[in-house]
Amino acid sequence: LIAYNDIVTYNSKEFKFELTKKAIESIKNLQAPINGLPFAFKANNEIIYMGYFWPSISSAMCDCIVIDPLLIYGNNKIHVQLGYPGLIEGMHIDDKRNDTRIISILKKYRKLK
Repeated sequence: LIAYNDIVTYNSKEFKFELTKKAIESIKNLQAPINGLPFAFKANNEIIYMGYFWPSISSAMCDCIVIDPLLIYGNNKIHVQLGYPGLIEGMHIDDKRNDTRIISILKKYRKLK
C-alpha cells in the first residue's frame, strides 16, 4: 500500500509520516472495516511491527498500533499511535514505532525529522 518512496518525512517525536499524495489517496480509498484492516511495517524486507488501519468511526477499542485512515493531517501526514482510542491505563503495547532499524534507514536518506 505504501512504498518507501511514498515516505516524504517521518517525525519520530510525534510519530507522524508525511506521505506522497498518491499514498494518501490510497489510504483515503481504503475500505477499512470498523474492526480494522491489518498492516505490517517492514525495513530491509523484515517485519518490524504490525498494526491496524482503524477508522475513528469505530466504537471498538484496539490494543495494537493503529493508523486512522480517516484522519489525514495537513501536508499529507498520518499519525501512528498506540491503541485506539489511545493508550489506556494498564494497557501494554510493544512500541516499535521508532525501532533503530527504521530510524537508521530514514536518517540515512534524510527523511527523519
